[in-house]
This record gives sequence, C-alpha cells and structure tokens, in this order.
Amino acid sequence: MKANVKKLSFLVVLGFIFQLLSPFSILAINTDASQLDATFVTAEYYIRNRHYPRYVQVDDNDKPGYSTSGSILEQWDFCGEAHQRWTITMVESGYYKIVNVKSGMAISVPANKLGSENVALVQEPYTGADRQKWSITYTEHGSYKIKAKSSEAYATDLAMVIGDSLFGNSNGLNVEQRKYVDNESYRDEWELISMKRFTLNSRYDNGYANYFPGTTEITYISAAEAKVISALESVLPVKITPSATISQITSSADSHTGNCTTSSCGSNCRNHHKNIGVLSDAIYNAPRNTNTIYISWMQRRGELCVNSGSAHSLLPIGTLAAVRSNADGKMRPVIGMFDVDYLPSYTVCSQITLLHEIAHVFQLPEQYTGASHDDNKDYKCVMMRYSANKAQTLYNEIFVKNESPYCESCLDALWNNIMVLSFPAN
Repeated sequence: MKANVKKLSFLVVLGFIFQLLSPFSILAINTDASQLDATFVTAEYYIRNRHYPRYVQVDDNDKPGYSTSGSILEQWDFCGEAHQRWTITMVESGYYKIVNVKSGMAISVPANKLGSENVALVQEPYTGADRQKWSITYTEHGSYKIKAKSSEAYATDLAMVIGDSLFGNSNGLNVEQRKYVDNESYRDEWELISMKRFTLNSRYDNGYANYFPGTTEITYISAAEAKVISALESVLPVKITPSATISQITSSADSHTGNCTTSSCGSNCRNHHKNIGVLSDAIYNAPRNTNTIYISWMQRRGELCVNSGSAHSLLPIGTLAAVRSNADGKMRPVIGMFDVDYLPSYTVCSQITLLHEIAHVFQLPEQYTGASHDDNKDYKCVMMRYSANKAQTLYNEIFVKNESPYCESCLDALWNNIMVLSFPAN
C-alpha cells in the first residue's frame, strides 16, 4: 500500500521553511488508565511526584557511584541518568520491587521503622522482605499511590510521600513513608513515566563520501550522534542507542550526474533521481527495525529537487524530516541530512540541525510562527528561527553550557508526545 506523507519539512540556514504537504498532528496522552497490575510490565520508569514535578533518585550526596546501601531517596530535577531510573517488576500478585538502575538496589522501608511515619526511604539490596514490596494503585486523582506491603500490618495507612521543606519544591527533599491523606495536595501520589528506547541508523551515500573523503565521514556522523544523544537523554525520558554500523549505501542520486534542472527523467519531479521525496521513499520502503530512526547523510548542495509538481526547484541549504504512515496508521520516521555544511561549521550545524529534526520525529511541528521562536535574542531552542551567525551561540548554549536544546513549551510537548510514540518495523 502506498504510504501517505504526514509531514515533510526543511530546516534552512536562513530560516526559510518549506511545508510541502500536511503538517504534523499532535498526539494526546491516553489518560484512561487502570490498576498497575493490568497495565504495567517489567520496564524502566521515572517516578515523578504529582505535587512537585521532580523525580525520585538516590541521594545526590552518594554520587558518582550512587551505590551505598542505606542511601536515602530524594527528589531532584530531571537528568535522565541511571540513578534516576527504576525497574519495576512484579514479585507476587499485587506487589512489585522497585530497583534503581544504577545501583541495582531496591526501595526499602528501614527495617527498624516499618510502622513509623516521617521515615526516609532508602535503597538496599533486595532480599524479598515485605518492606521492599510495593503495591502501586491507580487512584481517582489520575496518579499512583505507592505503599509498602510491610505497612499493611499497621492501622495508619502509610504510603510513599515527598517530605517537607521551608523552601518549597527544592531539590533534595526526602522521599518518606507517611500517612496517606488522599487530598488534592498530591504529595503522596506519583506519576510513573516509562522510559522509551529508540535506535539511530545512519547511512551515507557517494555525495557525502566525496565531500568527506577517507574515514572522516564516519567520524563526523558518530560525533554528531553522540552529542545529540547526550543532549536528548538529559531532558527527555528516552534512551537512544547510536548506530551500530555507519555504512555507505547507494542512493538514486548516485546514478545521476548534474542537478535536477538537467534531468532526463521527464517533467514529473517525483520521478526524479534526485528528488528529495524519492530519496526519502527509498529509506522508508527499505526493511526497517522497530523504534529505529533512519538518517541519510548526503551533502549534495545545489543538486536536489524539492518540488512535487512539474517544475524543477533546487533545494537550498537544508534538511528534511519525514514522518509517514501507511494504511495501518503507524509512523516510520526518516531524516535526510542533505546539506548542513554551512557557517559557522559543519560540526555546529549538523548537531543543532539533527536535534531540530529529531524533534519532528517526536511529532513536534514547526515553531517558527511563535513569537518566542522567531529570531529572538536568547537563542535557547533549536526549534527557533536563527541565522547562520547565531548558530554558534545556540551550539554553545547546548553543548558547552549544557543547557536544554528545547525551550519549556517545546519540552512539554515533546514529553507528552514521546509517551505514546512507537515506530513499527515493516
């Protein structure tokens, strides 16, 4: 069945945007949840407090190893690292162990304080004790109550709660066992956010190989992937595996010399060897793996045709992200890095461009029409409109100062979208 293009757009150094077909549709989070028993499987999760939008982790004073038995648990800003991720596994009907990914230790109520309130929870090696088994129940408030099995022997309804502070929602508040109050403060309710796993699969053609001779092309692509993955994992609930192999492939553009205006392919640009839609189709229709983002590096300045009609039109400096769906409605992303070697440097532009295009893969539409993204002076978001002389400023914010590549509004949208995204194999 022929695929229908959902979104086809370009990021151009001067800020021009070409939307050839229909824009992205934004996906909503499914809030129709039920008991954990019926909906969750063994997986890695972030545990976010409903009152304070911060995340359960091992005591920050225990870094860098985060491996001390007895270390308390606390809340902190999202960082995405292993000491902030938890594997939830059913150990008996209705009860789960919650194990830190970094340390391999389980959330535990201290052994000598099983029925006490205002007790800081700790990590300890898992032994199967009731103080390490947790019921996780979906509440009428739309979040989860987490309660130790050991507390069921006591009259007071004890549950996992975030501690108090004179300074509000500061980092470092303890995660404690306290009386469950079932009110709208939500300090004793939690959101479980599943970490989504994706894999990159980069390949390059003769255009890229000729532009970067020798092994340089693989070095450039690997470096771009590594930097982009680090930036994404620091702000989004994702784990992204870099390309296992970066190989050279033959594209239809390899077999045709000259640019699109000298084509012998007829008047229909969609039949052109160097049409960007045709090049995208070749990746889309090839065998694909589940939750894999395919990236084609070509570096073909002034060669490619962007038109979908009868008049040839050369692609200016830019890239493409195509998210497509077959009749089954499933999305399969393609990114084409057609020409990103412009000022100030290839390194700068390839990395911020790839961050921009991956946001499209995660279903974020163009943001150029918003006032906060239209060439403002802060340069805090890769989705904004920026000129070539500002690209270095944006790069420094992200990769030197370790700031988020996305503004708050873009991050909110990306979090919502990622929670319901998956890309099937074909």
